[in-house]
Amino acid sequence: AGEHARDRSANKEAIHHFAEGLKSLEVLPESEERDRRELALRIASITPVIAVEGYVAEATARTAERALVLCRQLGDVDRLFPVLYVLWVNRLVGGKYADALRLSEEFFEEANRQQDPGPRLMSHRLRGFSLFMLGDLSAAEEHLRRSLELYDPQRHNGLKNKGYGQDPRCACEAFMSLVRWL
Repeated sequence: AGEHARDRSANKEAIHHFAEGLKSLEVLPESEERDRRELALRIASITPVIAVEGYVAEATARTAERALVLCRQLGDVDRLFPVLYVLWVNRLVGGKYADALRLSEEFFEEANRQQDPGPRLMSHRLRGFSLFMLGDLSAAEEHLRRSLELYDPQRHNGLKNKGYGQDPRCACEAFMSLVRWL
């Protein structure tokens, strides 16, 4: 029901259904299966929560923070990156630049363990944006350049639909223009 409501952009309804699903899990004994179900519900609820509350909202942070704990606990690397991204945006847009940089470093470390260059290019993007906001333009330019070097339109154009919401090349080029202008 939550997914159906989310897919119709009935975001408040979706949040309600996901919350009911999470409440029903409270009666189940602790187990990996229970945690996987909770993670799925939390991740599914992130988009509606952002739509209703915004990226900077406490509800967004709480939902993503709990999902991050579950990702780490379960070793779910595929879901880890989009969850870290939401938390990073929460901190960056909220003006918590040092926290955003710390999250970008965690993203970077995990991305460098992966064979797929997609997470690595995203990690450089996150670090570049974070360093830009902290005023370290040289380091920001280096990370944005690395992200652009890793970008392959055939392989990475779809990243915008995998939890990141933006094309990484467009986003990096926009910030690169600001870095170079400054």
